[in-house]
Amino acid sequence: MKHLQKYFCTIFLFLSIIIAGCKTNVGTSGNDTETIITARFTVTDGDGNPCELIQNDTVHSTTVKTDKARLTVNAQPFGAEVSIDGAKTRTKDFTFAANEDSKTSTIVIAYNGKTRTHTVKIRYNAGAIKKVIVTDDANKSVPVTFSATSGYLANVGTTKAKVEVETSESAGPVTIDGVKTNKKEVNFGSGEKVKKLTVAVIHNGVEEKTTVTITYSDPSLTPQVPVLKGLTVTNADDESQSFALSPLFQAYNSAYTIGVPASVSKIKVVPTVDTGITATVDGGEVQALQEGSNIIKIKTKQTESPTNAYEYTITVKKAGTGASSNAALKTLVLESGLSGISKPWIEAPATFAKATYTYTCKMNASCDQFYIQATPDDANAVMTVTANDSAPLILKSGENTKFTPLKGGENLFVITVTAADAVSTKQYTIKAIRPEGSFVLKTFTGTGLSDFYTAPFNEYKKSGVFGTKNLDATVSKNLASTTITAVPEFPLTTKMKIKINKDTEKVFNGSATVDLTKEMPTSPGYVRVQIILLSDVLVVDEYSPNVYTLWIKKVDTNAEAKNSLTDLKVQYYGNGYKFYAIPLNEAFSPAKTDYTLTLSHGITEIRVTATPESKKASIDGWQGEYTNAFYPPFDKVTIPVVAQNGDRKEYTITIKTTPVTTITIDNIVKDQIIDLSALPSEGLTVTGSFTNPSDVVSEIWVGSSGLPIQQEKGGKWVKAVITGSTTFKAVLPKAALSDLPNGLRDIKAGAFTIQGTAAALTRVPVTITGNSTPTATVIATIKSSFTIPANASMSIVALDQALYGKGEDVVFASNELPVRGMSFPTNIPLCGIPVGHECRVEVYIHEKILGRDVLLYYGVEKLLVQAGVQNSCELTLKQAQ
Repeated sequence: MKHLQKYFCTIFLFLSIIIAGCKTNVGTSGNDTETIITARFTVTDGDGNPCELIQNDTVHSTTVKTDKARLTVNAQPFGAEVSIDGAKTRTKDFTFAANEDSKTSTIVIAYNGKTRTHTVKIRYNAGAIKKVIVTDDANKSVPVTFSATSGYLANVGTTKAKVEVETSESAGPVTIDGVKTNKKEVNFGSGEKVKKLTVAVIHNGVEEKTTVTITYSDPSLTPQVPVLKGLTVTNADDESQSFALSPLFQAYNSAYTIGVPASVSKIKVVPTVDTGITATVDGGEVQALQEGSNIIKIKTKQTESPTNAYEYTITVKKAGTGASSNAALKTLVLESGLSGISKPWIEAPATFAKATYTYTCKMNASCDQFYIQATPDDANAVMTVTANDSAPLILKSGENTKFTPLKGGENLFVITVTAADAVSTKQYTIKAIRPEGSFVLKTFTGTGLSDFYTAPFNEYKKSGVFGTKNLDATVSKNLASTTITAVPEFPLTTKMKIKINKDTEKVFNGSATVDLTKEMPTSPGYVRVQIILLSDVLVVDEYSPNVYTLWIKKVDTNAEAKNSLTDLKVQYYGNGYKFYAIPLNEAFSPAKTDYTLTLSHGITEIRVTATPESKKASIDGWQGEYTNAFYPPFDKVTIPVVAQNGDRKEYTITIKTTPVTTITIDNIVKDQIIDLSALPSEGLTVTGSFTNPSDVVSEIWVGSSGLPIQQEKGGKWVKAVITGSTTFKAVLPKAALSDLPNGLRDIKAGAFTIQGTAAALTRVPVTITGNSTPTATVIATIKSSFTIPANASMSIVALDQALYGKGEDVVFASNELPVRGMSFPTNIPLCGIPVGHECRVEVYIHEKILGRDVLLYYGVEKLLVQAGVQNSCELTLKQAQ
């Protein structure tokens, strides 16, 4: 069950991700593929609390309040070698002999002959204060973190709390807010969210001061994503005149640019929000403009949780008097391709000219990508593009922008250039035609020949990919001729030629008589027939073979007639990365030709081994082999055994796949509110049902993405009782559920095999309330130097770093977002993360290519989540290898 949680999450719908070396998008930096050595350093004190690191390039420093500390190094890329003070290790423990003692370590990270050196300095300063303890009204201790800049931070879920300060033996008396005491009760009045206490201690004749900040989180409050619902900007003197945001509004685009004419003196900024969110425009909604750039800030927050906040910036560029009206393009480059491979045009677009506003081109029929690269004539002009009437996207000057998928027929792209004066515009229209065509034959036969084409063409219809075009057929050596017939898949755009043995190619209209008495000079007993396809809409290259080669073997009808099998075996590819034998449903007998096979759902490959009774016999279409592989969708496998004399016998295996194992939770519905404070003492009862068609289900477990599952490591999932043949019941204890803070969470159930692998999973999104566990929002800034396809998707997840190090993916928060309309860098808020935890944020950018989800880019970052402050981290996307 290791690392199961993250993939339970609905955001990870692309479980079949291909982590492949995808071609870098055209237009990105030439250094994209250069290996970059990066490192993350974590220092924890003797109590296991993370300490704040101050970074100055490669020098990192921190102060601990205990006489013990631990340094942990996380280095990338995978396989990098880490040395701390000359020892090959990623962790080092320190013990300090006396107060104010310090330790300095040198860390060297090596990879592929390159090294990077860092220095970490740790200072021990016990100070006067040893510990600050904060308890809520139920006398439950809450996490307290310390920051050199912010002091001590804590969050409580009750309106009353107690603060206690422990000092060293040499310290003098403690005062809290000027009162001589080391304890103080804190009461939050109506509407109060934050309390700050000033703590002073005399130590070695010097007064030491610090701040204890306590924030209150209402247990009935559900964290909300503090973003805008909409944003409009109009002329304050004429509200019928609106101004377009660049990029277009999208909740997670936090930075916008607007161009306004010189005649506009004031604008009105109107943000809209959902209930529970407050938006404030700095300086008010009406803003007076100066010539040039004007910066406007919009701040949003959850009304009842002021630290759950977000910020937008609008840069309004007011044109100066006499600003350029030049809205022409300077350059325009178009390109089409297949899966990152450039393909030549069938009909190339006209050479670019500023005054030519329409371009038509016909791409290769196999293309699934289209690229536009443009630069404006005036560097201050702004470009946008629409693709097939979709929403406008920013077109960055000089960068290749990829568009995929493409539709059959005409794909319409419209580039709009807005001049620096914010008034003048020009449009350039591109009509990119994607025709239909292929280098595939729909039918291919020969009189007197064995059936050599039905099976490979049926496989093509299932998979969309044609396998080898080298085909084999047999014919009686007494037959003098055969009539070859063939029809292309797209006859309107395809012409054919035929070549017999080494003769000259001839025009082929779909039927030709072949003299079988003339054999291939270099292969006695064989006649070679080649069908050459010529397409009006395809270009021949190594990725698009256009020649079918049929080898016709002349056989002696009086030769050996043995065409039976002595054995027929099947294997499937399963867990453990190996093949396992699976019996046919019927006992094999050489005289019996029809068999059936039942496969479990999810099998991705089978191998069939057929053993002829005679070594002189062959299996047609198996390229001289006796073992062949087959892939889903499985229906029927045909084994055509051909005797030496050409006699043919077909064995068939009809395959049935068992229905998929399923599991459902029946008593909890989607988006149900679960109030933990109102649950009965035993906890939350979960009931459900499952199907077990393959009889593989051994156990049912119930839990949540936010709970660890591995029992040997303190897992909090519960093994369900199977109450009937297909029903189950489990009770999640309140103690376990208390680890699920308020907000959007889930309840899950999994059916597992005896080996511990998941046979079926289900997830029901719910909203948790009534939990006093304090939470905070993390703003994840995603940075990218790549041109990300508009049809890509982003998956982002926040995990518990401590449990991740133990092999558990415990999810704090997650989201799945379309990239279309998103501008990088982008800021993604992740709400409802428990404070006092080290959080691991992972982001993945994936794109559907040829029907499969492919991982393009990823990023990982870690941070300590604290109460009462803005928690943020930056993730720079890296290319998947």
